[in-house]
This record gives sequence, structure tokens and C-alpha cells, in this order.
Amino acid sequence: MAGCARPDPWRRAKRRCLDLGTVRIFVAGATGVIGARLVPLLVADGHEVAGMTRSAGKTGLLADLGAEPVVCDVFDADALTRAVVSFAPDVVFHQLTDLPDSVTNLAAYGHRNDRMRSEGTRNLLAAAAAARAGRVIAQSISWELPSASRRAVTAAHERAVVQAGGVVIRYGKLYGPGSYYPGDPPGPPRIHVDDAARQTLPALAAPAGVTIVVDDRAVGSVPDGRTGATGRSVRLAGGLLPDRHVPLALRIACLGVARAGLASCPRPRA
Repeated sequence: MAGCARPDPWRRAKRRCLDLGTVRIFVAGATGVIGARLVPLLVADGHEVAGMTRSAGKTGLLADLGAEPVVCDVFDADALTRAVVSFAPDVVFHQLTDLPDSVTNLAAYGHRNDRMRSEGTRNLLAAAAAARAGRVIAQSISWELPSASRRAVTAAHERAVVQAGGVVIRYGKLYGPGSYYPGDPPGPPRIHVDDAARQTLPALAAPAGVTIVVDDRAVGSVPDGRTGATGRSVRLAGGLLPDRHVPLALRIACLGVARAGLASCPRPRA
């Protein structure tokens, strides 16, 4: 990365040094609904991007998007570490999921996606640390899953990323082309897939912590009429993880303090 030495040790990499030139970025999950939109945005900004996929058949797509294709399975920890270290990224994006093509099969894939956010997250964090990457930016969700065990997996995933000096992005339910909701949007919280990709970019310069990315319609029912602008990303103060059992309306009410860019809001009380 031009003008910015890689931090040592990696876990202290919290300074904002990503606006100094070309950044080498490794995107795991680069052919997913957000990843396939994020990669060309990063390339257009002049960054050097490697895109990881499990399928050799998708390397052509990644090359067309402007990324260096990397075929690797996140659950092969040794191969993953070699791939990430070889590219020597400054930033690693975790956009990995293991979800079905149809929303009707979503419940049956719960355990598979939980493995991605537990074992997959551990492997990717370890690979990023071995490569001495400056940070990891990982996706999460801004709504509550129905079971306590799945909520615990999501919380542990977020905690691991933040404790490693990374950034967690809690997206609303995705809608638009390629999502489970290509036509009518789902109930809140939600975010159009194109907005989700665009609002991921500020995380390159954000301090370690949690960011929420939803659109204004997702918070229209919050008391006192407090809403955020479409696609606004809002930073939770101090990089602290809020209690995931605090009602969602209280957590996303802080969107009302956003006026431009990332804004801080009080941590909600349990």
C-alpha cells in the first residue's frame, strides 16, 4: 500500500491509512450478491483486487470484473492461508455465505451458514493475520435470527472480527437483482443490493467496530420519526458491540443521528 506500512502486530491495525493510494484487497466471497458488485467498485477506485471463489467455473467472471481470480475453499485452512499470504493484501473482505438459491430452502441451510460464520471466519481471520493484512471487513445481519443458537453464532462471528481490529457491517435484508427479493422489497430492515455494495466502501477507512447499513424505509417506524438517509451507514460508538438482545428498533434508531458519512450514536441500554 503506497505510503502506508503494514501495522505490526496485526491486531493493533486501527489507524486510518487506507486513503493514501492503491490498496491491495482480498475479497472472499467475491461472486456473491454483494461481492460481485463490490469488486468492480474497488477496481474502479484504483485498488488491486483478488477475488476468491470455490468454483473454478467462476474465474472468468472474476477476471471480467477486474479481479485476480483465486480458487479456494475457506474450510481448507492451509490452502486458504497460502492463497491470502501469496496475494499479500492490505485488507481482507469477508463476504462469504453458504445459502441456497431459493428462499424456501433457507431454514435447511442454517447450519451450513453457521459453519461459514464460525469455522470459516476463524480460518479467514487466521489467514489475514498470517498475511499481516491491515484489517478484515466482514458482513453480518441487522436483524435477529429466530433461534438462540444461531444468534450466538452470529454474535461470536462479530466479536471475533472486532477483537481482531476489524469492521463488521450489519446489512439489512438484501433486495434487488440476484437476491431473494428481486421485485418487491422485504420488510425492514432492508437495503438494495447496489446500495449495500456502495455503502461498504466507507468501511475501508472506518475505525474497528460495527456499522449498520440499511435504508431509510427500514427505520420508518422508529418512534419520534428518527430516520436515516437511504443506504446510510452508521457507526456504533466506541467500536463496542451492542447487546444483540436489545430490541432492533432501539439499535437502528441511532440512524437518526446520521447526516453525512459515518456518525456515532449512544450505545443502547439493555
